[in-house]
Amino acid sequence: GELRRQPSAATRRETFMMRSPSSTAATVYVSFTSKRDGAAVHYKHDGSRFAQPHTLKLQAGECYNVELSVTGGSKPTIESAELSGRKLHLVKSRDYPRTFKAEWAATYEHPTANGSRDMLLLSVKVSTSDGAKRAALFPIQIKTYAPGSASYSSGLPLGQMHFDMDWSSALPASPTIRGDHPRFMRRTSGSSITSPSASRDIASAA
Repeated sequence: GELRRQPSAATRRETFMMRSPSSTAATVYVSFTSKRDGAAVHYKHDGSRFAQPHTLKLQAGECYNVELSVTGGSKPTIESAELSGRKLHLVKSRDYPRTFKAEWAATYEHPTANGSRDMLLLSVKVSTSDGAKRAALFPIQIKTYAPGSASYSSGLPLGQMHFDMDWSSALPASPTIRGDHPRFMRRTSGSSITSPSASRDIASAA
């Protein structure tokens, strides 16, 4: 029979790298705290009533500290980010994971009507050490409350949300990826907001 030539170790390694999920995926983490007093924002579990199972609670006119970080293969970093079309001024606060801080003022002037929800769009551009660049759009389900509303501070304190970017799903003609539903992690007493291991994923625990 015909003698088949086995691929070299270098060829096998290159094939593995091309198929490795870590080289085509990244996870973006985001957290919100009140700029006024540093308090955590809250969220509620809505089940299947709306488009997403969890709703982030915001207050009309409130200013928030936003923290963004990214992990994944090829040392990803966040190049730019926007919330509802407003560009965030990112300041790097940590090298690993690459973490950035910014301030954002809630642009919603009126509270969300009872029985409905709004969408806050987070746009993120990520680049990697091997030159790859991708943009992703993450919809976050929110409800905006009037200043002084007691319902604004009820619910579960947010540690952080995270979104998965599967870069292999991006088509050449459509470089912007639309992320899946965010996963909410509850802030525990004394925990670091940006440490996934210090937060409890209540979406899977509920």
